[in-house]
Amino acid sequence: MEGTEAKPIAKKSPRKLIVNIITVIMVLQFISMFPTVGFNGKRIWLFAPLRMTNRFMPLDIRPQGRFEGRVLGNYILETEFGDIHLRGFSKISAYDNRVSTIESDNFKARRASHNLVVDGIVIPKNITVAFDTRGDKQQITSLNILDQEIIFSGIPLNARIFFVNHGEYTTELFDGADRRLEIGYTPDYITLADSTQLSLVRFAGRLFMYNVDGIWKMSTESSNLMVKLPGETEFTRYKSITFKPNWGEFIEGELWE
Repeated sequence: MEGTEAKPIAKKSPRKLIVNIITVIMVLQFISMFPTVGFNGKRIWLFAPLRMTNRFMPLDIRPQGRFEGRVLGNYILETEFGDIHLRGFSKISAYDNRVSTIESDNFKARRASHNLVVDGIVIPKNITVAFDTRGDKQQITSLNILDQEIIFSGIPLNARIFFVNHGEYTTELFDGADRRLEIGYTPDYITLADSTQLSLVRFAGRLFMYNVDGIWKMSTESSNLMVKLPGETEFTRYKSITFKPNWGEFIEGELWE
């Protein structure tokens, strides 16, 4: 039609475009603060504000794949040694979007609880639990018992860390064993089933459990593992000793040089 002029196409201002982009980024970042992490097929919702902060950290100090968050809701984690109950706002660590660590503060504050029993050993309530996040199934790799007392086959021991071997750890850590217990102290004396006497005054060391071979091994880096075999009249220093499970009969030992 004559006399009709085409209307100019409205152009978006660069400022408005920038504002829209920033808004979208902020919304996406906000959404990323509420991730889900997995535990053996179970999805757990978290509030993880530091996860967003990590992305802006320098690459050389950024915790790759790791972040912490607070649990939203209540969950039960079924493990090979019992159940762990996580209540709302429990704090957990995740790696590769899978639960990796549950700190002792949660148990102390009663935000979490458990009924874990390892090889008949009742685990204290206040612990730190670490999981293997590499395999298809997440399993407990260590229980930090924080120098609490446990009853180990009838003997009270001050336990530090209880390691569980799933066949993927170094020989130096487990020495081929299925379990490794870091011991803070023990009773001054323990008598084995064959009347072998162990003098363990100020003892600190490790107790290895070989479930398949049916043996236990106790070792120390200090010189306070003293052994008196049946028929002997004096104690002898050993670096390590091997005996049957549950404080059974003495098998052999490595003398302290």
